[in-house]
Amino acid sequence: MIYSGSNGYASIGGFSYKYGAGNSASDRGSIRIQEKEVPEGYGWAATVELGLDAQENVYIASVRTVDGTAVPQSEWQNYVELPRNDVLIIKNHVTDLTSVTAEKIWSTNVPADSVEVVLQANGKHVTETFTNLQNAQVKLSAANNWTHTWEDLPRYAGGQPVTWGIKEVKVGGAATLSDGITFANWIPVYSSGTERDLDGDGELDNWYYTVTNFSKTPKLILTKVGAEDQGLPGAIFTLERVELKNGAWQTVGSPMSQTTDANGMLTFENLVGTY
Repeated sequence: MIYSGSNGYASIGGFSYKYGAGNSASDRGSIRIQEKEVPEGYGWAATVELGLDAQENVYIASVRTVDGTAVPQSEWQNYVELPRNDVLIIKNHVTDLTSVTAEKIWSTNVPADSVEVVLQANGKHVTETFTNLQNAQVKLSAANNWTHTWEDLPRYAGGQPVTWGIKEVKVGGAATLSDGITFANWIPVYSSGTERDLDGDGELDNWYYTVTNFSKTPKLILTKVGAEDQGLPGAIFTLERVELKNGAWQTVGSPMSQTTDANGMLTFENLVGTY
C-alpha cells in the first residue's frame, strides 16, 4: 500500500507495463490503481486501469467505481486525469454536505424545562466517526423552540453513506435509565427521519427527526359537574404532592393548578410519587 503525502501526491516506482522484450500488444500489460483508505469527508476514488500503447504512451484503459461499475468514457474526466505519461490525477470528490434537524415533541402539556439530544452517525455517538465534530450534544428548550440543526455534515465516512440520527440522553437533569433508552417518567419515540429541501434550491439537504416523549406515569382526569350533571368550566383545582414525615402529611414541591375546560374537565399529567 502506498500513502499519499500531505499534498495528496505519491510517487509510484518499480513497475513496468511490459512483460516481454518486444513492443507487441502481447508484450504489454496494464496496471491498476485502487484506493484502499478514504480521507474523512470524501467519497471513494475510482479504480483506474492504465495501459501502454505501441508508441509507449500511457492511456486510461478503464475507470470503475468502488462497487466495480464501469464508468462511461464520457465521464472519465470527472474521476481521473492523465496530463502526461508520468502524472496521474485521481479525484476524490468532497461528498455532498447535509444537515440534521432534531425537534422535541411532548405528548403532554407539562413538559420538562429542557432535554439534551446527541447527534448519531450509523447508530453510534457521532464523535466515534467524526472525531472533530463540535456540539454533538445539545440542549433543547422553549428558548430554541425545542429544535436544533447541525450544519455542514458529510454524507459519507470511509467511502460509505452515513446514516444520521438523534438520541435523547437527558430529560431535565435526569439521564436515561440503565437500558440507555427510556427515562424514569418518559418513553421517547423517534421518527424514522425525513429528507427535505431546507434551503429551497431543489436539492435534498436536510434530515429531519423528531423525538416524542410519552408519559409513563399516572395522570388524573377530573370532571366538575353542576346540579344537573352538566360540566362546569372555569373551576380551578390545586393538586399537591405530599409525603408522610414524622407522623404528619407534608407538602413536597410546588402545587399544580389546572382550570376546567368548556366541558368541565381537566387533566393533571406526568404524576410522580404520592399526591
